[in-house]
Amino acid sequence: MLSTLVDFGDHINKTLSSSEIDKIKYAAFLIKNNVENPLTIPEISRIIGINQTKLKIQFKQVFEMTIFDFLQKIRMTEAKNYLSDTNLSIQEIGNLVGYKSSSNFSFAFKNVYGLSPIIYKNQLIEK
Repeated sequence: MLSTLVDFGDHINKTLSSSEIDKIKYAAFLIKNNVENPLTIPEISRIIGINQTKLKIQFKQVFEMTIFDFLQKIRMTEAKNYLSDTNLSIQEIGNLVGYKSSSNFSFAFKNVYGLSPIIYKNQLIEK
């Protein structure tokens, strides 16, 4: 999943140097590998060595989505995989993808997939 998202970028604005692109790809790597306890934008900015505004702008140039949208996409993809491939509870899955509240997780999942995680899981079981 990450390789697909990190390798994405043939459309990158040519004003970014290869060093800047590498930093943004590293930011994506950090986001992907810290889903359970997401890093803040200031933390990511400090780690990769660019200011927050530049991070947000360049991230959107490289991935054509905001940092939050990128994190959300990873969270929901992982949640869907956990629902399909494990017997973990909704609360456990929510925690694994970075939600402290199962109701917030359920709300976000329903916004993305149109079904609550419980209904999604039940439909998988019925098949």
